[in-house]
Amino acid sequence: MESALSAPDRLSALQAAFDALGEPAAILSAEGAIVAVNCAWIEASIANGEWDESACTGRPYTLACQFADGPGPERQSEVGAGLGEVLRGLAQSFDLAYAARSSRGETPWLLQLRRLPGDAPGALAVHRRQGAVPATNGGDQRDDIFDDMADRAPVLIWVSDAQGRASWFNQRWLESSGGTLTTEIAADWQERIHPEDRGRCRERLAVAMARRAECAREYRLRGAARDHRWIQERAKPLYHKDQTFAGYIGSCTDITEIKLVEENLQRHRDHLNRQLHFAGTLNRMTQAITGLDSSRGILDALARILGEALAIERCLIVEVSLARRLALRCAEWRSAGCPPSGHAEGDLNIDSFPETLRHLWEMRAALESHADHPNPRFASEGSATLLHERQGIRSLLWYPFGFRADGFSLFMLDHFSAHRAWNTDERHFLEAVANQVNLALQKIRILAARAEAEEALRRSLQMEAMSRLAGGVANDFNNQLTAISGHAGLLRDGLAENDPLRRNVDAIRTASERASTTTRQLLAFSRSQITRPADVDPATLLDDLARTLRPLLGEDVALVIAAEPGPGMRADARQLESALVNVAINAREAMPTGGTLRIATSTATLDRDTAQRHGVAPGAFVCIQVADTGVGMDQATLASVFEPYFSTKQPGGAGLGLSSAHGQVTAMGGFITLVSCPGRGTTVSIWLPSAGLETMEKTGRRPTALLPISSGGSETVLVVEDEPAVLDLVRDTLRHAGYNVLGAQHAQEAERLAAQHRGDIHLLLTDVAMPKTTGTALASQLAATRPTMRIIFMSGYAADAFAVGRELGTAGFLAKPFTIDELMRAVRVALDVVTG
Repeated sequence: MESALSAPDRLSALQAAFDALGEPAAILSAEGAIVAVNCAWIEASIANGEWDESACTGRPYTLACQFADGPGPERQSEVGAGLGEVLRGLAQSFDLAYAARSSRGETPWLLQLRRLPGDAPGALAVHRRQGAVPATNGGDQRDDIFDDMADRAPVLIWVSDAQGRASWFNQRWLESSGGTLTTEIAADWQERIHPEDRGRCRERLAVAMARRAECAREYRLRGAARDHRWIQERAKPLYHKDQTFAGYIGSCTDITEIKLVEENLQRHRDHLNRQLHFAGTLNRMTQAITGLDSSRGILDALARILGEALAIERCLIVEVSLARRLALRCAEWRSAGCPPSGHAEGDLNIDSFPETLRHLWEMRAALESHADHPNPRFASEGSATLLHERQGIRSLLWYPFGFRADGFSLFMLDHFSAHRAWNTDERHFLEAVANQVNLALQKIRILAARAEAEEALRRSLQMEAMSRLAGGVANDFNNQLTAISGHAGLLRDGLAENDPLRRNVDAIRTASERASTTTRQLLAFSRSQITRPADVDPATLLDDLARTLRPLLGEDVALVIAAEPGPGMRADARQLESALVNVAINAREAMPTGGTLRIATSTATLDRDTAQRHGVAPGAFVCIQVADTGVGMDQATLASVFEPYFSTKQPGGAGLGLSSAHGQVTAMGGFITLVSCPGRGTTVSIWLPSAGLETMEKTGRRPTALLPISSGGSETVLVVEDEPAVLDLVRDTLRHAGYNVLGAQHAQEAERLAAQHRGDIHLLLTDVAMPKTTGTALASQLAATRPTMRIIFMSGYAADAFAVGRELGTAGFLAKPFTIDELMRAVRVALDVVTG
């Protein structure tokens, strides 16, 4: 130390260091009674089991010290004599070595008695373990014990005057600050208090000084290593002998380790409380979303629970579509104090966040940003201004989850009123929430897909039943039309040119042709119409179709054709054109005041799941889209749009337009999808298998020219038809042309006639569907005994054409209903092949 304590402050310094001294000590009055003891004395007394804290003072020292690790009764005469000399001023000090006896054994000690400094009556008694250096009895050493005690105290001690200026520091303080007593007194040591604690500490000390009261403070104090240590300080007022205020003395204990332990414990408590809170929230969330059967309901509940659990002011859940460059707002929750939104509700354009969204997509990590410290990614792309200034968001956290092939979901957590940070526990909670909601949404998607599949199966079975019914009706009707049309043709051929009955016959034939159109539509719907698939160039098809559609659409409907160059498709060009015309006419009806009809093509590869959902084989497909700007349709209308004779038109406008188109496309190995919304138009997409085009120039093939109608022949023809009207027509027509005709209504009769006929049977003309057996079975049986016999099958079903082609590849096929000319041409072609 550079100087000792002044006499007026020496007793006060001793009082401050007294409790911090680690050895038993007591202050004695002029009469030798204990005035005060330190903590070590009390602990020693309690350890010996004789005194409690309240009984340590007021007792004669010679009686009490023997129970406080002091000399035993046999040494009390020595202690009394030495103490008397010190108290009377005959000696400045007295030392006595002794052995303290207790239940633990004997311990060597040294008793040191010293007069109090200055004119203060009384003495100080200190009990040191043996080995401590005793003070001499010299007068110059009288005050050293007090200075030594202050310096050895394991606390920082300071003394100030009545004006609050520092006047002394102990050695422990100087070691902590790295200064000297001179520099510390000259400086304002309170400037070393942490800036966050300084104002509070100065104010508290000023209040205490004004009241002359004790002052207790906790603060962080900068040390010699420039680090801050937590200090617990207790300052007491000092008074002169005349009881005037002299200043303060303070003892400071380093409680940094205690603070660290407390902070660590508090962190653990906070962590545990958050975990319990979040666990309860997850449990409530599970209960809230259990039973919800819609993703919107789940996300609404999730946004509310998430916002309340994290104590934020707004929670948004959005679906990010990278392909559409949109973020679809799925759910939103706002606290009572959240300011109103300054932007329109609905879809959010994400073009302002290219770098941010790319980072979220690639890294699968959360992004946090604050108005006073914007996230570098937001700042680099210029979106920080949009978020923090225009929308007024002070803090935000974007947490991505639910990643898909074309996008991901996003929690957008916003705080407007103050800076807000999100800790690790909260981020882990978000991860658990994301996992839980992913499972819930996946379950809903599975249930929705199952319901969709069940509904698709139900509608498929319904359409299949309707298809079979329509096919059966059309087949029966074809037989009747064949008879009506054929007999009308025979009747017309027998009338003179100027015969007035020819007009009536022509009317019959016209009505028959119109009815045939209806049967063809029914067959198309039932997928029983004959298809002749070939490679079709979409661009060429649409160019030809445009010339047909423009007169049908009218001047108030603009037609736009956009055919992409690409591969062709495998289709029956005539039926595909018919289907497109039906779709276009429906679109025209949906635009009563005009609009735009756009027909475009594109290509796509369907994966297994998508193809299976539409009942086709996976692979490359060509899509023809027909989009209108009409009135659109609601969901109830969309559910029935492909049913036959369903229509949204006024009575009298019903028909088979879309239902026949559906059947035609399905029969060609494709499928139709339809998207519509009231007020936003309708888009019909026709998907057909892709195929490489083989032009006639590449293959060298040319279309076969139609043969002229033959005048007849003399060959023998076996006609088998279960419908009497058709049988009569065919038999009479062929006989009229000179053929030898054998007629049978079923297979058994045909076999009998063939067995009885001794000459050649040049041609078998048989219906496919007959009672008891089929025409193909009959043909196979007769061909075994008559190998040169040619065969022609008759039917109204496209499936029959494929069946006979597989079983008897050389057979011909005549589709019902047919005209007399078609019948005669088919017979002559088959017979010419035989005889040619």
